[in-house]
Amino acid sequence: MGHFDEIATFVHVVDCGGISAAARRMRLPKSTISRRLARLEEALSVRLLQRTTRKLQLTDAGRELFDSSADAVARLEDATRRVQEHQDAFEGRIRITAPVDYGQSRLPPVIAEFNEKYPDVVVELELTARVTDLIEEGFDFAIRAGKLRDSTLVARKLEVAPIEVYGSREYLRKQADISHPSKLSEHRFVHFSAFGDGQNMRFEKGSRSIDVSINPQIRTNDLAMVRNFIRDGFGLGFVPSMFFKQEVEDGVVQRVLPDWAFIHSAVSVHLVYPTARQLPARVRAMRDLILERLRTANSASVLPVDDKTLGSAHQRLSFSG
Repeated sequence: MGHFDEIATFVHVVDCGGISAAARRMRLPKSTISRRLARLEEALSVRLLQRTTRKLQLTDAGRELFDSSADAVARLEDATRRVQEHQDAFEGRIRITAPVDYGQSRLPPVIAEFNEKYPDVVVELELTARVTDLIEEGFDFAIRAGKLRDSTLVARKLEVAPIEVYGSREYLRKQADISHPSKLSEHRFVHFSAFGDGQNMRFEKGSRSIDVSINPQIRTNDLAMVRNFIRDGFGLGFVPSMFFKQEVEDGVVQRVLPDWAFIHSAVSVHLVYPTARQLPARVRAMRDLILERLRTANSASVLPVDDKTLGSAHQRLSFSG
């Protein structure tokens, strides 16, 4: 099979009745056809074709090779053609894994838009806090939160969101004005455990800084639960800004102390996939749409990422239970 190109060329020459016709069929220069035939005869140490001024005639060895290989070449070329057609086709499936809360809040409009354009592609979305093995489990993409390390995987930054204090408009309407971080200790809090113990929080405004001690009444490892408690008016909570965009626009939730910055590592979200080379057309289209719709101005260039070392950060900041 190491000489497949040469054998396939030989079969086409015989089938077409000459080098010129084979060159037209294969869309190759005649010189390339001739070189391949010469290499094949040299490799086999046998004459396959007798060349005359008018035509090519098979030798006995050439006839035996043609009879033995013509069907195999046709099947292999047909299989190759079908694989290439599948690679370019907008059908089949795309498998994506993402954190639960991020997937629920950010992906539906993107997937719906993709489906409108490519209705024959089935999108399988697995929302989980578990760090999946993309290659082992057959995922085309993963959306991950946390710091990235070097590896053979590829990552494209989607969003970097600061962690801020939020409360529902209804809750804040019933409370005294919160004009300074020191007032936070007077309020009920629901706390996402990935952000620490929730007791000592530092805020900065210009050159000023203040440490605030709070005592959350509720702690949970599920960010969706934190968001629900805040929306329902239980109290205040720390949430990455990306998750309350719509609620803030609708006036249901508002940021508390907008002039003060909560000092905590921002949450970075990346689109991760095994390779950037030879992606099927449907996968390239989904990747490009996700980047176009979800990537913000602070996105970065392509980065390598370690699927294993990313695991602990992803689990801490998975936005899910």
